[in-house]
Amino acid sequence: IIRDGRRRSPPQYISGWRLPTVFYIWDLLALEGEYIWYLFLFLVSSVVWGAYDTLAARFGLISGVLSSVLLSFYFYYPLATEHFLLVEWWGVIACMWGVIFFLKGDDPKGICLFLIASLIREFFVIPLFIVTILFLIQKKRMLTMYGAASLVGFSVFYANHFIQANTVLLGQI
Repeated sequence: IIRDGRRRSPPQYISGWRLPTVFYIWDLLALEGEYIWYLFLFLVSSVVWGAYDTLAARFGLISGVLSSVLLSFYFYYPLATEHFLLVEWWGVIACMWGVIFFLKGDDPKGICLFLIASLIREFFVIPLFIVTILFLIQKKRMLTMYGAASLVGFSVFYANHFIQANTVLLGQI
């Protein structure tokens, strides 16, 4: 992050390539580079508010306040440094919103946000997979189908990313 990475060659292994979703989001919502931080601040604030609102309604005021304070401390470091540019933080935000929607009982939105999180950073497919398995065990057919369709969609997106990145890698060898 500190050095300009454009002078170096692209990563030589597919694991070094990131999925392009967050960069599309930045291109769409942050018209200039400096607005990325403001977008991150807005999304972090919305997660803190959403966690407070959900947990205060479900478990009481103290839980809501405690969760918002702890999340504020959790997000302080990327907000205070340039680490907000790391894609993992953007995936965490989508994943946390997914958890908030699951706690509110809006499972389809939770699945959708878990899918967005996994499209931002591929290891967030693990919560999506776990939730789909839980819906299968609970015999919630429609939600299981939503989860399975999301897993298939992620697989197609990731396979396309893998093919495109390999094309770039093979072109440089």
